[in-house]
Amino acid sequence: MREIVPAILPKSFKELEEKLPLVVGIVSCVQIDLCDGRFVQSVTWPFGVAHDEHAEAIENESEGMPFWNEIEFEFDLMSIKPQEAYDTALRLGASRVVIHYGSFADEASLDVFLGKYGKGGTERGSLLDVELGLAFLPHIPVSTVSKFIDRVDSVQVMGIEKIGFQGEHFTEKAIDLIKAIRSAHADVVIAVDGGVSGENAEALFTAGVNRLVVGSAIFGVRNASEVTEDFVHLAQSHV
Repeated sequence: MREIVPAILPKSFKELEEKLPLVVGIVSCVQIDLCDGRFVQSVTWPFGVAHDEHAEAIENESEGMPFWNEIEFEFDLMSIKPQEAYDTALRLGASRVVIHYGSFADEASLDVFLGKYGKGGTERGSLLDVELGLAFLPHIPVSTVSKFIDRVDSVQVMGIEKIGFQGEHFTEKAIDLIKAIRSAHADVVIAVDGGVSGENAEALFTAGVNRLVVGSAIFGVRNASEVTEDFVHLAQSHV
C-alpha cells in the first residue's frame, strides 16, 4: 500500500486549525513535527509556546486535537530528549511516532528506548497500537539501518540533510539509501520525508517507498487540497 502523509511544522495551535481542513477527508494520516529548537533549529507547537492552553487541555483529555475523530496523527520527534517528546506525542493522541537515530546520545541509548517501545518492547503492550518509526539521514549506511529494522514498524529516510525546515532541496543520496534498504529488507515499510515534490514522487515510489511525507509541496501552495488529491492519485496508481 502506498500512502501520502502531509506534514505540518506548526508554530501554533491556530496553524493546525487552519491547515488540517485542507487535507482532512483526502488522507488518513497527517505528520506533525515536534521540534525543540535544539536537535534542529526550528521550534514548533507545543514546545515553542509556554503554557499553551490547547496543549494542556489535550494532554489532560479535556480537549482533542483538531479533527481527531476524522484523521490520525503521526508525530515526528526532532528533539534531543526523545523520551520526553515521545511522552508528549502520546498525550497528544499519536497513532504513529517517528524517532530520529541522531537524536540519541549513542546506539546504546537507542537500544534502551527500543527495548521499551519497539517491537516486543516491555512497554509496547500497554500502548494503544502506537506504531514506531525510526528516521535516518540520507548519508547513513544501510548496515546501520539494518541493526534496528526488525525492532520498528517503519523506517523513515530523510530526503534532505538539513532537517527541521520545509522547502529544502531533495538529495539523491536518499534514493540510494531507499534502494539499498528495499533490496536488503523486502517487507519493511519505508517512508521518505523532506524535499518530496510532484517531480520526484514517482521516482521515490519506484525506488521502493511506501509513504511520501509531503510538506511544502502541499502546504506551500494555494491549491493545497487539489495538490493533495493529485499525490493520492499518484500513490494509488502505484499500488
